[in-house]
Order: sequence, then structure tokens, then C-alpha cells
Amino acid sequence: MKERLTRLGRWLDARLQVGEAIVSVAEHPVPRSSASWWYVFGSATLVVFVLQVVTGICLATVYTPAADRAWDSLMYLD
Repeated sequence: MKERLTRLGRWLDARLQVGEAIVSVAEHPVPRSSASWWYVFGSATLVVFVLQVVTGICLATVYTPAADRAWDSLMYLD
């Protein structure tokens, strides 16, 4: 299972080329004076906001605001 996830990660990184950016953010040193719950909640809020923006863009490109086709357009995302 771990090998499959590693191969999937390499495949995604080869296409998206975001691995280096993710590693630099993940290895960012956090000073002890600012390492608090506010720092954690701020990071979590940023992640949730980015997720909401990405899903909103996906929905905006697919959704059809017509009474007879709205449900089908949402099922297309699934």
C-alpha cells in the first residue's frame, strides 16, 4: 500500500510539479515564540479556505443552473 501511494505521489508530482514547494513549506522552521494554537488554527484556516476556493472553481465550471439539469451537473463532479 505504501509503495502504491509513493508511486501515486511521484506521478502527481511529475505532472503538477508542486513537490518542491510543498517540501519547502513543510520544512519551514517555526520559532518557539510563535508556535501556539493561534499559529495552528491560522494554518488550518488557510488550508480550508484554499480547499473551498478549489472546490468552488470546480463547481463553477460544471454547474448548470437549470431546474432540469442542475442535479445532473452536480453528479458529473462525482
